[in-house]
Amino acid sequence: MSVEKPAAGDSLSPHAVLEMAAAFQRSRVLLTAYELDLFTILGEESRSSTEIAQVLGTDERATDRLMNALCALDLSARETAAFRMPRLRPGSSSGGSRSSWRA
Repeated sequence: MSVEKPAAGDSLSPHAVLEMAAAFQRSRVLLTAYELDLFTILGEESRSSTEIAQVLGTDERATDRLMNALCALDLSARETAAFRMPRLRPGSSSGGSRSSWRA
């Protein structure tokens, strides 16, 4: 997924620009969830977007979009009308607990 830097004076390809934009979008979704402490709020529980928005004091529609974006990145999972955090893989520094996503 690396983007080659053009040599001085070369033009940047549209594909490279789109890759950079997509990388920024993915990192912005992760950073927003981290800044809201969303991983800690979900912890071991499954919660709906409405419940998450109430805890965070955020807009319900925007929260639902964030949660679905996290699902697209495999950083959350949807169970019917609720979201949950996936377990960390065995061998990770946290031992697989959902509640230890925060460093």
